[in-house]
Amino acid sequence: MTLNQKLMNHLKEAMKNKDTVKKAVITLLRAGLTSAEKEKKAPLTDVEETLIVQRELKQTKDSLAEAQKAGRTDIVEAEQAKIEIIESYLPEMMTEEEIIAFLTEKGIKKGAAVGPTMGILMKDKKGKVDSSFAKQVIQKHFA
Repeated sequence: MTLNQKLMNHLKEAMKNKDTVKKAVITLLRAGLTSAEKEKKAPLTDVEETLIVQRELKQTKDSLAEAQKAGRTDIVEAEQAKIEIIESYLPEMMTEEEIIAFLTEKGIKKGAAVGPTMGILMKDKKGKVDSSFAKQVIQKHFA
């Protein structure tokens, strides 16, 4: 079952349950996937679908940060609920230990530049690693 099919099933369920937040998030995700599919003029791969969902998650987290700065607790709660829903559609991301093990296996040593190291990681593990988290791990253990 593709992510879009899964989203459609969950959308129907959310509509039956009158869950407006989940319905809105699923509609947003489906719109992003459909738009990307039309732009590509071909079905999306699993990695491409994951990247689109990750992009939506990043935008929602940015909105959350702005709402926190502004002290808008109502928006903060709504954005946190959206984040939980969006994260449920992402595959499990690599842990710090998995990132370290992968990069060590690739021959990356202490003192390595962050940019090229990120490139190696993202090339092989695209869609399976959160880039901001990976950058922190690389800076902590390799840079």
